[in-house]
Amino acid sequence: MKNNTLKRLSIGDKKTKIHDLSVKEIISLKDNLSFDRYCIYVDNYLFSRISNNVFCSQEEIEDLKTLYRIFSNDERTSLKYLNKLYNYIDELKYISKNNYGRKVKRNDVNDISIKKLISLKDEYRKEKYIGFVKKYLYVRISKRNYCNDKEIEELKALAECINTHEEIEEDKKHEICQLLTKLIVFSKNKDKKNYLKRLSKLNALSLEELYLYLETVIKYAYFCIDEKSIDNIIMLFKNDIDYLNKIEELLYDNYIISESYDLINKLKEELEKKNKFKNDFPNISIKYKYLDHKLPYIENKNVITIDEAYSPDLDGAFSIDKKDNMYVLEVYVTDVPSFLLKNEELMKIAYDRATSMYNSQNSNRLIIRDMLPQEISHDYFSLKKNGIKNVITFTYYIDFTGNVVLQNISRNAVFINDNIRPKRAESILLSPSKYSRTDKDLKLYKEACELISKNSKERFLNELNPGKIESIIGVPSILTNYHIGKNSDFAIYREQGKYTKESKEKYTHSSTPLRKFVSNINLAFYLNQIGIIDCPDKYIYYVEDHLDEIIDHINKQEEVKEEFQKKYKMIKKYYDK
Repeated sequence: MKNNTLKRLSIGDKKTKIHDLSVKEIISLKDNLSFDRYCIYVDNYLFSRISNNVFCSQEEIEDLKTLYRIFSNDERTSLKYLNKLYNYIDELKYISKNNYGRKVKRNDVNDISIKKLISLKDEYRKEKYIGFVKKYLYVRISKRNYCNDKEIEELKALAECINTHEEIEEDKKHEICQLLTKLIVFSKNKDKKNYLKRLSKLNALSLEELYLYLETVIKYAYFCIDEKSIDNIIMLFKNDIDYLNKIEELLYDNYIISESYDLINKLKEELEKKNKFKNDFPNISIKYKYLDHKLPYIENKNVITIDEAYSPDLDGAFSIDKKDNMYVLEVYVTDVPSFLLKNEELMKIAYDRATSMYNSQNSNRLIIRDMLPQEISHDYFSLKKNGIKNVITFTYYIDFTGNVVLQNISRNAVFINDNIRPKRAESILLSPSKYSRTDKDLKLYKEACELISKNSKERFLNELNPGKIESIIGVPSILTNYHIGKNSDFAIYREQGKYTKESKEKYTHSSTPLRKFVSNINLAFYLNQIGIIDCPDKYIYYVEDHLDEIIDHINKQEEVKEEFQKKYKMIKKYYDK
């Protein structure tokens, strides 16, 4: 029998298919084939019988039990294969006993009426019925055998049959209802080109196509889709108030009673707040003057900024050198004041905003509202790598005792060599090796900061922790803020979180001109005082005459900013750049 069986399955005998063999014949092959090859034969044999509805006699069902015992007693049989074998045999035994394949063959599934499909509910066990319904729906969708209007009505009865079946799990009901919805939607839109393919991902559809889909679901398939699925679709319209209104009307017109109305109203309210927020802070559109003004270029400086990747407004940078036991620290502040003095309209808007609004999280959407237009603050003036930028240069000398002296202030242009992230800077400082000039300069910079923190009498400096990069990043800024605060004839100071005319510590903002308008006032007035720039008298007199009003305004804007930082989730929700 063994040789005869193999001969029947040989390439020369094209008439015989593997499912034509009896179970006994398959058992007989065991000793004539390698174990791995025999496993494949059995696997293919059982699958082929199930697929082609070749049922077993009562005798063969007993033979199937013998086949299973053969593998279960063999040490070479893996648990995974044994489990697969058990499932195949169980299914073949079940369909053979119930013989439902003769009534409804797999190949004829496309031709069954929906009424017939419903009638099979009580004839078969739950798992087989669910599997057959899913198979039926899959075949009709994949073969584009769509439903007419009469059949769509019959699908309602099928959905009710599934949803009221007490033994069917909720996730299975949901899966079948999704297929029912697809079949109905595709049936109502069967003439639309590539509709089936485009609907594979709803969130990739245009709003027009998405609304068409939702309209079809609500009109023809609402009976077989749950509230959560409807709400998920509605969420895709969250940024368009016109479509939200149309969806609300659609629900009303189809007499739908649903909690989706609450979701729609909530989304509409959020959109109204979002639009109000945008209107409060409109985009700036101004023709700028003197953008191409060139300053003397300083060569051979390794200019570094340390900031996060998501920070677009890089106000300050530094370079450092060491000569005869003296550290030379040059601090570069972007030259915004000179530009604003020549663009009065932009200066008024910058004053009105007073500060850039940030959320309080480290994200790519860090800046919520810029004080200056993005093309100015993020591009032209921001001290980004590999660009030549106009700057105000503060040159500090630091001796071996940690004493700091401001040696010179000038306006010039420099090339930005490196933008370093704080984590990378920290790893460089912890590493004993010196690979590049930037690596060497960072270590030199840390040495200078250690000297300053040990010997300075200023609280902001002696409280520094040179071991932490986030602590020493601010040293150039602090030095500049203290110098201008103590030496300027006029300055607006910062004390206990508020701007003020007087301060014991004489600490002010002067090194963040892209983000704070008060920095531009302090820089402009000080640079005018020492003859670096020419600030028109009308601005000087105006600020001096309205100082209380100006301070009150910028403090109020800071309070608004603090509220935004506390409610950063609200900002992200309502304001979409």
